Amino acid sequence: MIFAFLVRLPFMMITGVRYDWWWYAHDGSNIAKGHKPFVDFSFYGHNCVPPGYLIVVTSFYILVKSFGFSVDSFFYNFSMKSWMVFGDIACVYLVYHICLSLNLGEEKSKIASIIVAFNPYMAFESAWQGHFDSIVAASLLAGVYFALKGRSFLSGLVLSIGFLIKMIPAIGLILIFKFKRYSEKGKFVLGFFSLIALIYAVFIWWIGSLSFILDPIRYHGSRTDYLNETNKTATYFFFLYITNSFDELAIYVQDVWLFFAVPLLSYLAWRYHKMNDEEEIFKGVFFLTAGLIATMKFINPQYLVWILPFMTIYMVMKPDKLREYSYWFLVFWFIFWAGTLIKFLKPVTGIIFLPALLVFFFPKNLKQVYLKLRTQIIPQKSIGK
Repeated sequence: MIFAFLVRLPFMMITGVRYDWWWYAHDGSNIAKGHKPFVDFSFYGHNCVPPGYLIVVTSFYILVKSFGFSVDSFFYNFSMKSWMVFGDIACVYLVYHICLSLNLGEEKSKIASIIVAFNPYMAFESAWQGHFDSIVAASLLAGVYFALKGRSFLSGLVLSIGFLIKMIPAIGLILIFKFKRYSEKGKFVLGFFSLIALIYAVFIWWIGSLSFILDPIRYHGSRTDYLNETNKTATYFFFLYITNSFDELAIYVQDVWLFFAVPLLSYLAWRYHKMNDEEEIFKGVFFLTAGLIATMKFINPQYLVWILPFMTIYMVMKPDKLREYSYWFLVFWFIFWAGTLIKFLKPVTGIIFLPALLVFFFPKNLKQVYLKLRTQIIPQKSIGK
Protein backbone atom coordinates (compact mmCIF):
# COMPACT_ATOMS: atom_id res chain seq x y z
CA MET A 1 0.00 0.00 0.00
CA ILE A 2 2.92 2.30 0.74
CA PHE A 3 4.41 1.66 -2.69
CA ALA A 4 1.02 2.25 -4.30
CA PHE A 5 0.86 5.65 -2.60
CA LEU A 6 4.43 6.55 -3.62
CA VAL A 7 3.65 5.72 -7.25
CA ARG A 8 0.74 8.17 -7.17
CA LEU A 9 2.36 10.87 -5.07
CA PRO A 10 4.07 12.88 -7.86
CA PHE A 11 0.85 13.11 -9.86
CA MET A 12 -1.13 14.31 -6.84
CA MET A 13 0.72 17.62 -6.91
CA ILE A 14 -0.48 18.65 -10.35
CA THR A 15 -3.82 19.95 -11.52
CA GLY A 16 -6.39 17.38 -12.62
CA VAL A 17 -6.62 17.30 -16.38
CA ARG A 18 -10.31 16.59 -16.81
CA TYR A 19 -13.05 19.23 -16.85
CA ASP A 20 -14.61 17.52 -13.80
CA TRP A 21 -11.68 18.77 -11.76
CA TRP A 22 -12.87 22.36 -11.95
CA TRP A 23 -16.37 21.44 -10.78
CA TYR A 24 -14.94 20.37 -7.42
CA ALA A 25 -13.62 23.86 -6.68
CA HIS A 26 -16.70 25.47 -8.24
CA ASP A 27 -19.15 23.50 -6.11
CA GLY A 28 -17.05 23.76 -2.96
CA SER A 29 -16.68 27.54 -3.28
CA ASN A 30 -20.43 28.06 -3.81
CA ILE A 31 -21.36 26.19 -0.66
CA ALA A 32 -18.62 28.01 1.26
CA LYS A 33 -20.21 31.28 0.11
CA GLY A 34 -23.62 30.17 1.40
CA HIS A 35 -25.27 29.35 -1.92
CA LYS A 36 -27.62 26.41 -1.56
CA PRO A 37 -27.02 23.44 -3.85
CA PHE A 38 -29.82 21.90 -5.91
CA VAL A 39 -31.98 25.05 -5.65
CA ASP A 40 -29.67 27.98 -6.53
CA PHE A 41 -29.43 27.04 -10.19
CA SER A 42 -27.73 30.31 -11.12
CA PHE A 43 -24.67 29.24 -9.12
CA TYR A 44 -24.59 25.52 -9.75
CA GLY A 45 -23.98 24.23 -13.23
CA HIS A 46 -25.16 20.74 -12.38
CA ASN A 47 -27.45 19.27 -9.75
CA CYS A 48 -26.83 15.60 -10.44
CA VAL A 49 -24.66 14.67 -7.46
CA PRO A 50 -25.46 13.18 -4.03
CA PRO A 51 -24.84 15.38 -0.98
CA GLY A 52 -21.86 13.35 0.25
CA TYR A 53 -19.83 14.53 -2.73
CA LEU A 54 -20.62 18.16 -1.87
CA ILE A 55 -19.57 17.65 1.75
CA VAL A 56 -16.18 16.28 0.70
CA VAL A 57 -15.30 18.85 -1.98
CA THR A 58 -16.45 21.72 0.26
CA SER A 59 -14.41 20.45 3.20
CA PHE A 60 -11.23 20.35 1.13
CA TYR A 61 -11.98 23.74 -0.42
CA ILE A 62 -12.44 25.36 3.00
CA LEU A 63 -9.29 23.62 4.31
CA VAL A 64 -7.18 24.96 1.45
CA LYS A 65 -8.61 28.47 1.73
CA SER A 66 -8.05 28.55 5.48
CA PHE A 67 -4.31 28.13 4.84
CA GLY A 68 -4.37 30.87 2.23
CA PHE A 69 -3.74 28.62 -0.78
CA SER A 70 -5.46 28.99 -4.14
CA VAL A 71 -7.20 26.25 -6.12
CA ASP A 72 -4.24 26.26 -8.52
CA SER A 73 -1.76 25.41 -5.76
CA PHE A 74 -0.06 22.07 -5.29
CA PHE A 75 -1.61 21.96 -1.78
CA TYR A 76 -5.14 22.06 -3.23
CA ASN A 77 -4.27 19.42 -5.82
CA PHE A 78 -2.73 17.15 -3.22
CA SER A 79 -5.57 17.65 -0.74
CA MET A 80 -8.39 17.10 -3.23
CA LYS A 81 -6.73 14.05 -4.76
CA SER A 82 -5.97 12.53 -1.37
CA TRP A 83 -9.46 11.03 -0.98
CA MET A 84 -9.33 9.69 -4.55
CA VAL A 85 -5.96 8.03 -3.92
CA PHE A 86 -7.28 6.80 -0.56
CA GLY A 87 -9.88 4.91 -2.60
CA ASP A 88 -7.09 3.24 -4.56
CA ILE A 89 -5.20 2.28 -1.40
CA ALA A 90 -8.38 0.93 0.18
CA CYS A 91 -8.94 -1.20 -2.93
CA VAL A 92 -5.43 -2.67 -2.57
CA TYR A 93 -6.10 -3.61 1.06
CA LEU A 94 -9.58 -4.99 0.40
CA VAL A 95 -8.55 -7.02 -2.65
CA TYR A 96 -5.89 -8.77 -0.58
CA HIS A 97 -8.29 -9.66 2.23
CA ILE A 98 -11.16 -10.65 -0.07
CA CYS A 99 -8.80 -13.04 -1.86
CA LEU A 100 -7.89 -14.57 1.50
CA SER A 101 -11.59 -14.88 2.35
CA LEU A 102 -12.13 -16.65 -0.97
CA ASN A 103 -9.41 -19.16 0.02
CA LEU A 104 -7.13 -18.19 -2.86
CA GLY A 105 -4.06 -18.45 -0.66
CA GLU A 106 -1.41 -15.99 0.43
CA GLU A 107 0.51 -15.95 -2.86
CA LYS A 108 -2.50 -15.28 -5.13
CA SER A 109 -3.84 -12.70 -2.67
CA LYS A 110 -0.56 -10.79 -2.83
CA ILE A 111 -0.45 -11.02 -6.63
CA ALA A 112 -3.98 -9.61 -6.93
CA SER A 113 -3.25 -6.74 -4.53
CA ILE A 114 0.01 -5.89 -6.32
CA ILE A 115 -1.77 -5.77 -9.68
CA VAL A 116 -4.32 -3.32 -8.23
CA ALA A 117 -1.63 -1.29 -6.47
CA PHE A 118 0.33 -0.75 -9.67
CA ASN A 119 -2.57 -0.85 -12.11
CA PRO A 120 -1.77 2.07 -14.43
CA TYR A 121 -5.38 2.91 -15.16
CA MET A 122 -6.46 3.23 -11.53
CA ALA A 123 -3.47 5.47 -10.81
CA PHE A 124 -4.15 7.43 -13.99
CA GLU A 125 -7.78 8.16 -13.12
CA SER A 126 -7.31 9.11 -9.47
CA ALA A 127 -3.85 10.65 -9.17
CA TRP A 128 -3.65 12.18 -12.65
CA GLN A 129 -7.15 12.83 -13.94
CA GLY A 130 -8.64 13.59 -10.55
CA HIS A 131 -11.67 11.30 -10.58
CA PHE A 132 -13.11 9.78 -7.42
CA ASP A 133 -14.49 6.58 -8.95
CA SER A 134 -12.05 4.52 -6.88
CA ILE A 135 -14.35 5.40 -3.96
CA VAL A 136 -17.15 3.52 -5.75
CA ALA A 137 -14.92 0.47 -6.16
CA ALA A 138 -13.69 0.66 -2.55
CA SER A 139 -17.25 0.97 -1.24
CA LEU A 140 -18.43 -2.09 -3.19
CA LEU A 141 -15.36 -4.11 -2.18
CA ALA A 142 -15.78 -3.12 1.47
CA GLY A 143 -19.44 -4.14 1.35
CA VAL A 144 -18.43 -7.56 0.02
CA TYR A 145 -15.59 -7.92 2.53
CA PHE A 146 -17.73 -7.23 5.59
CA ALA A 147 -20.49 -9.43 4.19
CA LEU A 148 -17.98 -12.29 3.90
CA LYS A 149 -17.00 -11.65 7.51
CA GLY A 150 -20.64 -11.68 8.62
CA ARG A 151 -20.56 -8.01 9.68
CA SER A 152 -23.97 -7.04 8.33
CA PHE A 153 -24.21 -3.52 9.80
CA LEU A 154 -20.73 -2.52 8.62
CA SER A 155 -21.42 -4.00 5.19
CA GLY A 156 -24.45 -1.77 4.76
CA LEU A 157 -22.69 1.25 6.26
CA VAL A 158 -19.69 1.23 3.90
CA LEU A 159 -22.03 0.86 0.93
CA SER A 160 -23.96 3.91 2.11
CA ILE A 161 -20.76 5.97 2.33
CA GLY A 162 -20.04 5.21 -1.31
CA PHE A 163 -23.68 5.87 -2.23
CA LEU A 164 -23.53 9.35 -0.70
CA ILE A 165 -20.66 10.21 -3.06
CA LYS A 166 -21.88 8.37 -6.16
CA MET A 167 -25.05 6.28 -6.21
CA ILE A 168 -23.59 3.18 -7.89
CA PRO A 169 -22.79 1.31 -4.61
CA ALA A 170 -26.56 0.87 -4.16
CA ILE A 171 -25.97 -2.23 -6.31
CA GLY A 172 -24.43 -3.73 -3.19
CA LEU A 173 -27.91 -4.03 -1.65
CA ILE A 174 -27.95 -7.47 -3.27
CA LEU A 175 -25.73 -8.52 -0.35
CA ILE A 176 -28.81 -8.60 1.87
CA PHE A 177 -29.45 -12.10 0.51
CA LYS A 178 -26.19 -13.29 2.02
CA PHE A 179 -27.55 -12.87 5.54
CA LYS A 180 -29.94 -15.64 6.54
CA ARG A 181 -31.39 -14.35 9.79
CA TYR A 182 -33.86 -11.48 9.76
CA SER A 183 -31.89 -9.76 12.53
CA GLU A 184 -28.81 -9.69 10.24
CA LYS A 185 -30.85 -8.41 7.31
CA GLY A 186 -32.27 -5.70 9.57
CA LYS A 187 -28.79 -4.60 10.67
CA PHE A 188 -27.65 -4.49 7.03
CA VAL A 189 -30.60 -2.30 6.04
CA LEU A 190 -30.08 -0.12 9.12
CA GLY A 191 -26.40 0.28 8.27
CA PHE A 192 -27.18 1.33 4.72
CA PHE A 193 -30.04 3.73 5.35
CA SER A 194 -29.17 5.31 8.72
CA LEU A 195 -26.31 7.49 7.48
CA ILE A 196 -28.09 8.25 4.21
CA ALA A 197 -31.23 9.33 6.08
CA LEU A 198 -29.19 11.53 8.42
CA ILE A 199 -27.27 13.33 5.63
CA TYR A 200 -30.34 13.76 3.44
CA ALA A 201 -32.37 15.07 6.39
CA VAL A 202 -29.73 17.75 7.04
CA PHE A 203 -29.77 18.79 3.38
CA ILE A 204 -33.58 18.84 3.25
CA TRP A 205 -33.64 21.07 6.35
CA TRP A 206 -30.92 23.32 4.93
CA ILE A 207 -32.21 23.90 1.42
CA GLY A 208 -35.90 23.47 2.22
CA SER A 209 -36.62 21.14 -0.67
CA LEU A 210 -37.06 17.45 -1.44
CA SER A 211 -36.53 17.83 -5.18
CA PHE A 212 -32.83 16.97 -5.15
CA ILE A 213 -33.33 13.40 -3.91
CA LEU A 214 -34.10 11.96 -7.34
CA ASP A 215 -32.20 14.57 -9.36
CA PRO A 216 -29.20 12.32 -10.15
CA ILE A 217 -31.49 9.59 -11.47
CA ARG A 218 -33.58 12.02 -13.52
CA TYR A 219 -30.50 13.69 -14.89
CA HIS A 220 -28.77 10.55 -16.15
CA GLY A 221 -31.99 8.90 -17.23
CA SER A 222 -33.11 11.83 -19.38
CA ARG A 223 -29.82 12.83 -21.01
CA THR A 224 -30.35 13.00 -24.75
CA ASP A 225 -27.24 15.03 -25.55
CA TYR A 226 -25.36 11.78 -26.07
CA LEU A 227 -27.75 10.89 -28.86
CA ASN A 228 -25.92 13.30 -31.14
CA GLU A 229 -22.43 12.99 -29.69
CA THR A 230 -19.81 10.31 -29.95
CA ASN A 231 -19.69 9.22 -26.30
CA LYS A 232 -21.60 6.05 -27.07
CA THR A 233 -19.62 3.27 -25.53
CA ALA A 234 -21.87 0.41 -24.47
CA THR A 235 -24.59 -1.84 -25.84
CA TYR A 236 -26.57 1.33 -26.50
CA PHE A 237 -23.91 2.46 -28.97
CA PHE A 238 -25.06 0.07 -31.65
CA PHE A 239 -28.63 1.35 -31.58
CA LEU A 240 -27.59 4.97 -31.58
CA TYR A 241 -25.27 4.32 -34.48
CA ILE A 242 -28.15 2.93 -36.50
CA THR A 243 -30.69 5.56 -35.50
CA ASN A 244 -28.33 8.45 -36.12
CA SER A 245 -28.54 7.44 -39.77
CA PHE A 246 -32.34 7.63 -39.59
CA ASP A 247 -33.20 10.74 -37.58
CA GLU A 248 -36.94 10.13 -37.73
CA LEU A 249 -36.48 6.83 -35.83
CA ALA A 250 -34.05 8.08 -33.16
CA ILE A 251 -36.71 9.33 -30.76
CA TYR A 252 -38.29 5.86 -30.55
CA VAL A 253 -35.18 4.07 -29.35
CA GLN A 254 -33.74 6.52 -26.82
CA ASP A 255 -34.61 4.06 -24.07
CA VAL A 256 -34.31 0.80 -26.00
CA TRP A 257 -31.37 -0.05 -23.76
CA LEU A 258 -33.91 -0.79 -21.01
CA PHE A 259 -34.98 -3.90 -22.91
CA PHE A 260 -31.47 -5.20 -22.30
CA ALA A 261 -30.61 -3.64 -18.94
CA VAL A 262 -33.74 -4.55 -16.98
CA PRO A 263 -33.84 -8.26 -17.95
CA LEU A 264 -30.07 -8.67 -17.58
CA LEU A 265 -29.81 -6.96 -14.21
CA SER A 266 -32.97 -8.68 -12.96
CA TYR A 267 -31.53 -12.05 -13.96
CA LEU A 268 -28.24 -11.36 -12.20
CA ALA A 269 -30.07 -10.27 -9.04
CA TRP A 270 -32.23 -13.40 -9.15
CA ARG A 271 -29.27 -15.63 -9.97
CA TYR A 272 -27.45 -14.65 -6.81
CA HIS A 273 -30.40 -14.33 -4.44
CA LYS A 274 -29.22 -17.52 -2.72
CA MET A 275 -25.58 -16.91 -1.97
CA ASN A 276 -24.40 -20.07 -0.30
CA ASP A 277 -20.65 -19.53 -0.41
CA GLU A 278 -18.05 -16.81 -0.52
CA GLU A 279 -17.36 -17.06 -4.24
CA GLU A 280 -21.03 -16.59 -5.11
CA ILE A 281 -21.23 -13.53 -2.87
CA PHE A 282 -18.28 -11.93 -4.65
CA LYS A 283 -19.51 -12.87 -8.12
CA GLY A 284 -22.99 -11.52 -7.41
CA VAL A 285 -21.83 -7.95 -6.83
CA PHE A 286 -19.17 -8.15 -9.55
CA PHE A 287 -21.46 -9.49 -12.28
CA LEU A 288 -24.24 -7.06 -11.39
CA THR A 289 -21.88 -4.07 -11.58
CA ALA A 290 -20.37 -5.27 -14.85
CA GLY A 291 -23.87 -5.85 -16.22
CA LEU A 292 -24.85 -2.30 -15.32
CA ILE A 293 -21.84 -0.83 -17.13
CA ALA A 294 -22.42 -3.01 -20.17
CA THR A 295 -26.02 -1.83 -20.53
CA MET A 296 -25.69 1.87 -19.69
CA LYS A 297 -26.59 4.50 -22.28
CA PHE A 298 -23.04 5.80 -22.20
CA ILE A 299 -19.79 5.10 -20.43
CA ASN A 300 -17.30 7.69 -19.35
CA PRO A 301 -13.72 6.40 -19.20
CA GLN A 302 -13.49 6.45 -15.40
CA TYR A 303 -16.38 4.00 -15.04
CA LEU A 304 -14.02 1.12 -15.78
CA VAL A 305 -12.47 1.74 -12.35
CA TRP A 306 -15.68 0.46 -10.72
CA ILE A 307 -14.95 -3.10 -11.79
CA LEU A 308 -11.15 -3.24 -12.25
CA PRO A 309 -10.42 -4.54 -8.70
CA PHE A 310 -13.19 -7.14 -9.14
CA MET A 311 -11.76 -8.13 -12.52
CA THR A 312 -8.35 -8.52 -10.91
CA ILE A 313 -9.65 -10.89 -8.24
CA TYR A 314 -11.62 -12.87 -10.83
CA MET A 315 -8.58 -13.10 -13.10
CA VAL A 316 -6.48 -14.53 -10.27
CA MET A 317 -9.33 -16.78 -9.15
CA LYS A 318 -9.91 -18.23 -12.62
CA PRO A 319 -6.66 -17.83 -14.58
CA ASP A 320 -6.85 -17.98 -18.36
CA LYS A 321 -4.62 -16.45 -21.03
CA LEU A 322 -7.52 -14.97 -22.98
CA ARG A 323 -8.91 -13.47 -19.77
CA GLU A 324 -5.55 -11.86 -19.02
CA TYR A 325 -5.25 -10.48 -22.56
CA SER A 326 -8.75 -9.01 -22.33
CA TYR A 327 -8.00 -7.43 -18.94
CA TRP A 328 -4.82 -5.66 -20.04
CA PHE A 329 -6.32 -4.74 -23.38
CA LEU A 330 -9.12 -2.86 -21.59
CA VAL A 331 -6.67 -1.20 -19.18
CA PHE A 332 -4.36 0.19 -21.86
CA TRP A 333 -7.10 0.97 -24.37
CA PHE A 334 -8.96 3.06 -21.78
CA ILE A 335 -5.75 4.89 -20.88
CA PHE A 336 -5.31 5.66 -24.56
CA TRP A 337 -8.91 6.83 -24.93
CA ALA A 338 -9.14 8.84 -21.69
CA GLY A 339 -5.64 10.27 -22.12
CA THR A 340 -6.19 11.58 -25.63
CA LEU A 341 -9.91 12.45 -25.56
CA ILE A 342 -9.95 12.01 -29.33
CA LYS A 343 -13.62 11.94 -30.27
CA PHE A 344 -13.46 9.22 -32.88
CA LEU A 345 -11.99 6.84 -30.28
CA LYS A 346 -15.25 6.92 -28.29
CA PRO A 347 -17.36 4.97 -30.80
CA VAL A 348 -14.38 2.69 -31.41
CA THR A 349 -14.38 1.98 -27.67
CA GLY A 350 -18.09 1.28 -27.95
CA ILE A 351 -17.40 -1.40 -30.52
CA ILE A 352 -14.66 -3.14 -28.54
CA PHE A 353 -15.84 -2.72 -24.94
CA LEU A 354 -18.62 -5.30 -24.89
CA PRO A 355 -16.68 -7.96 -26.86
CA ALA A 356 -13.69 -7.48 -24.54
CA LEU A 357 -15.93 -8.06 -21.52
CA LEU A 358 -17.36 -11.19 -23.13
CA VAL A 359 -13.85 -12.51 -23.74
CA PHE A 360 -13.01 -11.79 -20.11
CA PHE A 361 -16.04 -13.62 -18.73
CA PHE A 362 -16.34 -16.49 -21.22
CA PRO A 363 -12.88 -17.31 -22.63
CA LYS A 364 -13.38 -21.08 -22.65
CA ASN A 365 -16.79 -20.82 -24.32
CA LEU A 366 -15.37 -18.55 -27.00
CA LYS A 367 -12.49 -20.96 -27.57
CA GLN A 368 -14.97 -23.78 -28.14
CA VAL A 369 -17.00 -21.65 -30.56
CA TYR A 370 -13.81 -20.73 -32.42
CA LEU A 371 -12.71 -24.37 -32.70
CA LYS A 372 -16.13 -25.46 -33.98
CA LEU A 373 -16.20 -22.69 -36.58
CA ARG A 374 -12.67 -23.53 -37.59
CA THR A 375 -13.47 -27.19 -38.20
CA GLN A 376 -16.55 -26.24 -40.24
CA ILE A 377 -14.96 -23.48 -42.32
CA ILE A 378 -11.48 -24.95 -42.86
CA PRO A 379 -11.35 -28.45 -44.39
CA GLN A 380 -9.87 -31.10 -42.13
CA LYS A 381 -7.11 -31.87 -44.64
CA SER A 382 -5.98 -28.23 -44.55
CA ILE A 383 -5.88 -28.32 -40.77
CA GLY A 384 -3.76 -31.49 -40.89
CA LYS A 385 -1.30 -29.92 -43.26
